[in-house]
Amino acid sequence: MNKLLIFVLAGIVFLTAGCGKTAPAESDPKEPADADAQNETVFEDENALPKLMAVSDGVFYTMTGLYGEDDYRLSVSEAVDEQNFVYETKGVGIWYLYADGDHAAWAEWDDSGYEYKIYDRKNDEVRTFESVKTVENEDQNKQMGFCDGRLYYTLDDYKAGKTSILCYDPASDKKETLYETGLSENGFALSVNNGVLTAYVGESEGTRQQLVQIDLKSGEKKEIEVPGDLDSLYAVSYDNGNDLIALYYHAEGSETEDIGTFTPGDKEIKSLYSMPENLYAYRDRIDIKDGTLYWVTQVNASGVIADHYTLTVYDCKKDRPKQYKSSFGYALADDGLYILSFREVQSVVTVKRVE
Repeated sequence: MNKLLIFVLAGIVFLTAGCGKTAPAESDPKEPADADAQNETVFEDENALPKLMAVSDGVFYTMTGLYGEDDYRLSVSEAVDEQNFVYETKGVGIWYLYADGDHAAWAEWDDSGYEYKIYDRKNDEVRTFESVKTVENEDQNKQMGFCDGRLYYTLDDYKAGKTSILCYDPASDKKETLYETGLSENGFALSVNNGVLTAYVGESEGTRQQLVQIDLKSGEKKEIEVPGDLDSLYAVSYDNGNDLIALYYHAEGSETEDIGTFTPGDKEIKSLYSMPENLYAYRDRIDIKDGTLYWVTQVNASGVIADHYTLTVYDCKKDRPKQYKSSFGYALADDGLYILSFREVQSVVTVKRVE
């Protein structure tokens, strides 16, 4: 069973009964962090519960909806506790939401394919800037990133056997290809952090597994060898202030999936967290910023849904994790970290800010 199908099934469990199997004790961060919460907002309208959030320049972009349904409404407002709906879609999956100033972007997908969309706040309109029809097992990477008003994403061309990294400029409504590589059999991942695009491009002929980094201001490209041997890589994030790369991956021969870090030139990845079968980094998402690594774990089990999601905030400099129980999402913002959590039941969601 491929990983996308596993996550689709896990998402169905998420919407009904929860998901889970606990990690080994030695991998389980122990320091609770709920005491740090400030400015908690409670949402009780089950048809408008926050599912995804991105914050940019004081603007809150939030995908909302009823849990148990693949329906979404986009709210755009200047306060976390206000909802102003500008767009609605039904019967699709949305895993990620990105924002930059007056724009938000996401990918919608169903059995027929993918549509990549952008919301323009100044013109109050949603545009589809990329559409891909797919057949079974022809998945697309849904990870994207903004830099200086432009959006970066990838497309897999299964017929041509290649993956392209593209740039979309909302101002001109034009696209350009920045990089092309052979289609990887063990995953593809992309992130944009502080003007640097980092992407996993798998193995190329005669080389080990590679990351490519593109300085989006200068256009300079470089390849970085990934230490060790990986079966799959699901997510990558780069902290250019500390020259530290974070990965969510599965190593060859390992019985666990891991989250770890390395500095270019290292001989091995430093594993920070190991996950046995049925424990996942939710929606293949990790983020590293200023020496701190963020991820949500999702376990696959029956029971109270609030018990099956945990946000971990990991201080890489001090090797110190903090946990936020019942938290299934987060948004990094200039004024702190916004955390989306269940309050015991899936019909009540809170958004709280921590510094």
